Amino acid sequence: MKYRIPILLFSQERAFFLARAFRKRRSLIETQLIFATRELMIKLKSGVPIFNALLDIAMGDYGLVSSEFKIAAEEIESGIPQDIALDNLSRRVPSQSFKRTIDIMLNAMRSGSDLAATLDIINDMLVRKQQSDMQAYAGELTPLSMGYMLIAVVVPSLGMSVFLILGSMAKINVTLFIYFIPALLIMFEVLFIGLVKSRRPAVGV
Repeated sequence: MKYRIPILLFSQERAFFLARAFRKRRSLIETQLIFATRELMIKLKSGVPIFNALLDIAMGDYGLVSSEFKIAAEEIESGIPQDIALDNLSRRVPSQSFKRTIDIMLNAMRSGSDLAATLDIINDMLVRKQQSDMQAYAGELTPLSMGYMLIAVVVPSLGMSVFLILGSMAKINVTLFIYFIPALLIMFEVLFIGLVKSRRPAVGV
């Protein structure tokens, strides 16, 4: 029983950091995804074979997107069919936008459709999604800003005034409380900044 609480706390902390790492990885991928698909579309329109275009993305400067395409390119070079390697890529990445992009590419390749035109549509879809995410994020900032003003500005000012009045009437030493408030405000601001950053969508437009 005495070991159960520390183990539970460790498990919760580990789950929190794993979830945070997952979100960060997804965000880094989605930030570069539009640029990678745009270059892939341009290369295919200019007549570059699909494998060479994938290899260029793998050797490019697109962060985790390039790293994932590099794994897919290595699988293709080892003899795995292109569609299987791309399907493995779709299953491996944590980003739903990336998964959807690869799945649409696979459908176009297997059906014999124009892959460059398909990538053009995908790129437009990704841009619209990011614009929609930013509009939703802007809508969330208004109540967050109101809450910040209320908690960080209004409540401390009124609370300090009320506490000083009550403290003087009850003859309570309020010095410790006065020094304690800035620490609480700093902690709140750090948490608020973390909340705002965590809610910000990945943008690569």
